[in-house]
Amino acid sequence: MKLQKIKDDLEYYWHKNKQKIISASIVLAIVLVTSALIYMRSSASLMLERSIKSAISTWEKSGYIIKYDGMDNEGVPPSLKVSFRNLSVKIVQENTTWEWFAPKLSISANMFMPERVTIDLSGRQSLKIDGDTNNMVSSKSSLTLDLYHLSRVDGVEFVSKDLAVNNETMFSEISFAGHRLPKTSSDLLYDFYEIRGKAKNINLSPRKKLAMDNLIKEIYIDGKIVGELDLSSLGWAISDWKDIGGGIDLDKFYIDWAPLKAQAQGIIALDDYMQPIASMNVTVLGLFETLDSLYEHNIVSQKNLSVARIVLGQMAVPSEGGKKALASTMAIQENVVSIDRVEIANIPVFTWGGLAGKLNISTNPDGSINRQIYSINNEGKLEATP
Repeated sequence: MKLQKIKDDLEYYWHKNKQKIISASIVLAIVLVTSALIYMRSSASLMLERSIKSAISTWEKSGYIIKYDGMDNEGVPPSLKVSFRNLSVKIVQENTTWEWFAPKLSISANMFMPERVTIDLSGRQSLKIDGDTNNMVSSKSSLTLDLYHLSRVDGVEFVSKDLAVNNETMFSEISFAGHRLPKTSSDLLYDFYEIRGKAKNINLSPRKKLAMDNLIKEIYIDGKIVGELDLSSLGWAISDWKDIGGGIDLDKFYIDWAPLKAQAQGIIALDDYMQPIASMNVTVLGLFETLDSLYEHNIVSQKNLSVARIVLGQMAVPSEGGKKALASTMAIQENVVSIDRVEIANIPVFTWGGLAGKLNISTNPDGSINRQIYSINNEGKLEATP
């Protein structure tokens, strides 16, 4: 009887106050969910902010000078965003001072994918090199990184549209993506990164007459990077990457740069002097028109031009627009470009601007290359190897 009475009283109370109970429950649920979201946002934003500050501390130990006026937490879980106000990054390498500045820069991540970070580079920025300032504006630019840890990047995606430098449009569109590929065997010695990129309407130098057209209509690349790149120290990473046999396998490279159209497939690496070496199969349209233009700008010698016209001219076949098409092999060795073993032109020596790691690359007056090897002594300092 008592249980029945309690049941009857509860039913009577429920029917009489049903609307109030439902409203109170909804309010309580909203309060609890809101409180949880605020806590999650606060905790996750704090975690993202701490990760960013830890990364800044790591880069500062490597010699970077990083300053900003403030850092604001934004976004609603699971999306998180931290924005810098008046961020500047400065580094001195080989007596060259680089300084990059952005009035606002945002870094965003997702609570459920914390290793994937997107940096919004849209808007106005400036890059100062030894006091020479270049102002940049883009309608949309972003860099997305898949981080294993601060010094290892497993994936990168960069997209930019309508980039203008010093009020002159530099390109209409550029995109690049690279991702670490999983190892297929425990015996595999190297890491592989799949890369793919394209760019359209690259405006090189509107106010200066070049040997080629001022506009590159299109560039496309598809291939793999072979070998680990430890980005904690870029210069040493490149040098160490070379030492373990790192290279680039090009599945496809295409360029439309008047008067030249070319497609290539092959391998690119670095020699002991940190200079490019390559072996590729190429299909070229407009080669001889390009060589004529390079000769007029003293890039190709009269001898190389004449030999190329005689030897390669016999291999070329008529194609579109009255130009001749050539399918052959191309090599780069000791800073010389050759097609089917016919020397075409010399390419400049890469000194790497201080990014050669343990190698100091320089050139002699006669054009030969100096290479001095550095190592780390017991005191942790660089010293030249005798």
